[in-house]
Amino acid sequence: MYVHIADEVDLRRCTEASDGTMDFEKNVFPTIVAETDDRERILGFLSTWVSGKDVIAGPLWINPNVRGLLRGRVTLAVFECYEFILRKAGLSYYKAYVPAHLTRYISLLYRAVDLEPYDMDDNGNLWFERRLDGSSLSQRSAADSAAEPRRQ
Repeated sequence: MYVHIADEVDLRRCTEASDGTMDFEKNVFPTIVAETDDRERILGFLSTWVSGKDVIAGPLWINPNVRGLLRGRVTLAVFECYEFILRKAGLSYYKAYVPAHLTRYISLLYRAVDLEPYDMDDNGNLWFERRLDGSSLSQRSAADSAAEPRRQ
C-alpha cells in the first residue's frame, strides 16, 4: 500500500473514485491517499475542511471493494499519515464527525484510532476530537471526572 499527500491529480482521482464524495475545490490541505503499490487503484482517502479555528478530518472514504482487515489497515494508514502532517504543521488537535446515516463508521473510528464521540448535534451527527498527544476528548473527560473530588 502506498500512502501519501495528495496532489492536484490525486484530488481529481479521489473525486472520481468516490463518485463525488470529495469536492477538491472545498477541501483543504492535507488530503491523504492510500493506493495500491502500483498506484492503479485508490484504496481510500482522508481529507480536511476548516470551520472557524477547527480543523475537521473528512471526508473519510474507503473503497467499497476493500474488505476485512485491509479496510482497517487502510483507515489506520491514512489517519497515521494525517496526524503526522498535522503535528508537523504545529496543530495540537483535530475534530471529526460521523453523519447520523453512517453509524457503521463509528466502530471503525473507535477500533482504528481509538476515538469515542463527545457530542451529538441536533441532526444526530456524532462529533469526535483527537488530541495529537494521543488522547481524545472523551478520554480526558473520563480522567478529569475520576480526578474530581467525590461527595460521600
